[in-house]
Amino acid sequence: MPFFKNLLSLSVYYRVINAEKNYLPIIVLVHGYGSSLAMFAKQIPFLKQHFKIILFDAVGHGKSDHLPSDINEDLINSTVKDLQHLLNLLEIDSKFGIMGHSLFGSCLSLEYTLKNPEKVSFLIILNGGTLKLDNTIRNIFWNLLPQFTRMHFKGIAQTSLDTIIGRTLPFIQKAIEPEDIETSDSEKEIIKKKIRSEILDMIEFGVEPSPISCPCLIMGAELDNFAPSYMSRELHEEIKESKLHIVKMTGHFGLSQISEEYNEIIFTFLTKHKITQDNTR
Repeated sequence: MPFFKNLLSLSVYYRVINAEKNYLPIIVLVHGYGSSLAMFAKQIPFLKQHFKIILFDAVGHGKSDHLPSDINEDLINSTVKDLQHLLNLLEIDSKFGIMGHSLFGSCLSLEYTLKNPEKVSFLIILNGGTLKLDNTIRNIFWNLLPQFTRMHFKGIAQTSLDTIIGRTLPFIQKAIEPEDIETSDSEKEIIKKKIRSEILDMIEFGVEPSPISCPCLIMGAELDNFAPSYMSRELHEEIKESKLHIVKMTGHFGLSQISEEYNEIIFTFLTKHKITQDNTR
């Protein structure tokens, strides 16, 4: 299995499809939080007809090394560095496209593009947004919220954030405290402050995507409860000239559940921008 060591000496699993076909354009696929590169299983047969494909499991996911705790990890920025490290290892010096799924995958794709605009030829965001969901605390918090709250999160958070945090905090605290070690009152207070800080940072310091100017396809899903479609619409409004498509009657994992429809929309976008290349050699 192909692995590389990142800057922290952690093993990161990756795959390259059509590795020897250097005449093909390149696409990098970035999975969501708690997922793996296997999420794109139903896109690979279609994409490999036109691209050299680079996939990897972020640290803490899939076959890559898992840390004892990712609570203090700035996983998006550290994974941006891992991606660049992998591209250097593969000696990729041409421009390439990025396709990211879910909030983690989309934020990582956006962050990389913002930091390296000269390297990214196109961007595809699937069921994502600009809310940073990149560690255990933030993931538990988001999953604890009922559907109505997630669907109207921005408005509710402006008026009731303290209430939301107060209600979710005991559950998050219980989930992250070590089971085999008794935690003192002072340590519990530190954990509470850490939880609150992570949640506030998630809300306040989301990605600002407006400088992105490369061709961009944004796909949301009508029934997505995890990354509601309003996030896709907001992202579309912030990235000028982006193409928005809200897929009907599917949810967060539409790319695997109704892959043919997703692939058709992606192919139409790629064809319009003359990005695809026939892999028949």
